[in-house]
Amino acid sequence: MRCDSCIALLLILHSINGTFSYSAALSSSCVIVSGSDRPKFCRKSCTRDEQCKKANKRCLCDGPCGLSCVNPWYVVTARSCTDPGNILNGYRNGELFYYPHSIELSCSPGYQLIGASTLQCLSNGQWSDAMPHCKPAECPRPSDPVHGKVLGSSLTYQSRVTYSCKEGYRLVGQLQRICLAEGRWAGNEPICEGNEPNTV
Repeated sequence: MRCDSCIALLLILHSINGTFSYSAALSSSCVIVSGSDRPKFCRKSCTRDEQCKKANKRCLCDGPCGLSCVNPWYVVTARSCTDPGNILNGYRNGELFYYPHSIELSCSPGYQLIGASTLQCLSNGQWSDAMPHCKPAECPRPSDPVHGKVLGSSLTYQSRVTYSCKEGYRLVGQLQRICLAEGRWAGNEPICEGNEPNTV
């Protein structure tokens, strides 16, 4: 049983024992054995403290092991982090906002993530990083072709630029190019070709 199921189990146990107390169950926060003290196996399972008294332990929710006989000196209370909210022009994957869970952030097509893509809720109740944001993808400014120029000032996703040539030259290639979601211009740069002077 996972740690986030402990409260539900405690509610059931309180009901069976005829001592239902919603507030008491909620105060039985999930606990996780700290760092080097965490064993590679689960301790004896339990449903009440009396089953653990011989070893001077308590019946606590020990992370993924669920309700177990745990030495209270070795545990830390699972802290909750504030709801980080949704990311504008992006997506958030993850709905558990307490230690040690993480959420994943990504952006919609045409946007670039600025900041960390993973945020973890730490044991002090703080997120590991600031909430990132999604910035419109930009393409590099295209250079003018020899004997021509580029028209268009916007460089963001789906923006278009138009190429033109000086008098006496003709455009070979695309007249327009569009900025793609990955931050590059579609197609190849055109060139301006002129008529070679006649030789006598």
